[in-house]
Amino acid sequence: MENIMIKEDIESIDREHGDNLAEFACLGGFSVVQSIAVLERRRRDAVDQLKKLQKDSESWLSERQKMEEEAGEATGLIQQLRSSVSAKTREISALEARVRTLSEEVESLQSSSGALTKERDDLKKEEERLRRRLGDSGSFYSQVMTQYRLAIGAKLREQNPGVDLSGVNQLDPASLAKEVKAKLDKQKQDALKKA
Repeated sequence: MENIMIKEDIESIDREHGDNLAEFACLGGFSVVQSIAVLERRRRDAVDQLKKLQKDSESWLSERQKMEEEAGEATGLIQQLRSSVSAKTREISALEARVRTLSEEVESLQSSSGALTKERDDLKKEEERLRRRLGDSGSFYSQVMTQYRLAIGAKLREQNPGVDLSGVNQLDPASLAKEVKAKLDKQKQDALKKA
């Protein structure tokens, strides 16, 4: 059988396998030419399968390369997302700290507001008390002035018995002084005319 086979076929087929196949072909009643044809067909099928496997391998390699590129892109995206999440986490932490600070300020302002409300109420009470005192002082002042005017009027009558004070404006010291001065001036002029 080695004499009939082509040298390339002999190199491509495993010797032991080829011998086994040849013995089987001879035992099965195949002629050498038929055995060669069968082997040639099998060789072509093997070559076709090899080509197909090479194409599949190339396709798988291409697919693998695409997947590795996509994995690289995904890794880059994941890193960007992690970076973004980290930045957002820092922003959230800063905002939470600001919220805590503002909450403390609000609590402080609320307690100050309570103190200011109490102080305002106290000031209103003090204002009312002072208004009452002012009202009391006004009536007291009015009483004192009335007594003062009466005392001044009585003293003027005592010192000037000839002066008529009946038209004096409610014994106001300023108007009373004007009236007295005017009456005294008139009396003086009358006395000068008579003399």
